[in-house]
Amino acid sequence: MLTVGTKFLQTGRRRQIFEQGVRKTFMHKDENGELNSEEVIDVEASAKAGKPVPPGSKYRIRVDKDNFTVDRSTMTGAEILGLVKKTPATHNLYQHVHGGQTKLIGAGESVDFTEPGVERFTTMKIANQEGEERAARRSFALQPADVEFLDRTFRLWEAVVDGKKQWVIAEGFKLPAGYNVAEASIALRIAPTYPDVQIDMAYFSPALTRADGRPMNNLTQLKIDGKEWQQWSRHRAAGDWRPDVDNIETHLLYVTAFLEGELKK
Repeated sequence: MLTVGTKFLQTGRRRQIFEQGVRKTFMHKDENGELNSEEVIDVEASAKAGKPVPPGSKYRIRVDKDNFTVDRSTMTGAEILGLVKKTPATHNLYQHVHGGQTKLIGAGESVDFTEPGVERFTTMKIANQEGEERAARRSFALQPADVEFLDRTFRLWEAVVDGKKQWVIAEGFKLPAGYNVAEASIALRIAPTYPDVQIDMAYFSPALTRADGRPMNNLTQLKIDGKEWQQWSRHRAAGDWRPDVDNIETHLLYVTAFLEGELKK
């Protein structure tokens, strides 16, 4: 019998699945034809709901884009990599914690799925000697909405601390037609008290020029993370930043708007 708040998910001849909150109950017939239940705890759903992971005999975890059901509450980094047929020799494993923080997990390091905030895992190929690939840095935490936006929008992004300043650096920001390049890396300075304090300006690498050769004003050079960036001094009017609404995604809409506006001058 279904209880209040329980959601019917799937029915088959031999198997039924019901979901309630962070718990999933799998109904199946045993060898004697008896209907039995098997409960699986959804670790990611618990973290996103801000709830502790309840004890259980099976846990559902996400590695990259795939979900796996495991029969224990702790696994090593190597064992989690093995779920997606990867090894510590070729890939790093990162644990994502609710709130945007990311932690590198060693091959022999044990991960407890019942610890507060454990959300999901991602893998990344270890950089070769030529540096064709590298692990993205996550030196400070961002709002969950910002993390989700950056993950789905950019091929690589990093949260970097340079001196006492926090920067989000993303590769592959698409530019309006009319500049010397179609896309560039973009850096945004993130105040420790963001989003109460606004994101201001934008920084590009390589430096942008107009394709028609016309000059642009209020551009300066700034070194960020050991690299030269072009600073665009463009500012909102006082009071235009809305801490309860604006974020990295809306700021990049603002950046695109002032880039388009520059081409009309």
